[in-house]
Amino acid sequence: MNTKQFFTIIMLLASVFTIHAEYLVVEETTGNKTYYDLGSKPVVSFKDNQFLVKSDVATLELGLADVGKYYFQAESTDLNLSFSSLFIRASKKGVIIKNGQPGSLVEIYSLTGVNKGTFVIGNDGSLEISLDSYSSGVYVVKTTLKTIKIIK
Repeated sequence: MNTKQFFTIIMLLASVFTIHAEYLVVEETTGNKTYYDLGSKPVVSFKDNQFLVKSDVATLELGLADVGKYYFQAESTDLNLSFSSLFIRASKKGVIIKNGQPGSLVEIYSLTGVNKGTFVIGNDGSLEISLDSYSSGVYVVKTTLKTIKIIK
């Protein structure tokens, strides 16, 4: 374990014990800022230079070199998000996307690679996808900026 990983783990532990975080905010070296809903019982780990966050509703995998900084936030109070600040909330009932690129596609795939649906982000940059008709399982949600796994 290198110094950066050790320091990061200490900071994460301190954050977890001081607030009940609902969102992980990742600021990438490209300038993109993404809000991830943590669901319940998130687990943060590092493996093979990958930054991994797993919860009961989503999995995030990013290369450590792509992560400029990250932090936990109790609630999403940033009302002036730029369009590079993608907000993704995944739950067992659905996916909510805010500040996406209007007109861009969001695709949902099964783990076997079958496209289960293609959706278009609205002119306001938001999209809500209901997963009520989907069977239980793991799905991949792909946007133009991010790809995450969700569990229904």
